Amino acid sequence: MIDKYQLIWTLDDYQRFLRHPDPIARGWAADRIEQQYPQQAVESLISLLTDPDFPLQITAARAIGESGDIRYEPALSAAFPESEGYVRNWFMTTLGQLHSPALLPQLVAELEAAPVQCPPEE
Repeated sequence: MIDKYQLIWTLDDYQRFLRHPDPIARGWAADRIEQQYPQQAVESLISLLTDPDFPLQITAARAIGESGDIRYEPALSAAFPESEGYVRNWFMTTLGQLHSPALLPQLVAELEAAPVQCPPEE
């Protein structure tokens, strides 16, 4: 007999979809993992840090930041140099959330070099 509370999709199923060629399928899988397997979410989503679809990179960075787990710092640090624009901002935010003393000088340098946009004066 099938347990009525048994999930139709397993974590392994969703992880396979994280490698699907369609970014919509990868996004769906990432969302399902976060919802149904929150304890394994960061470990599963770490591969998305270098996904060609930038919203999925942000999904991975956000999950790492929310976990606060310093163990994921090396993966984020490795992806950081290739990031740009909005994704780079998310990566910097996440690195700050991890409170990494090793990366603090790099973050400060990035923030100092960042262009400051002020609203136009009226």
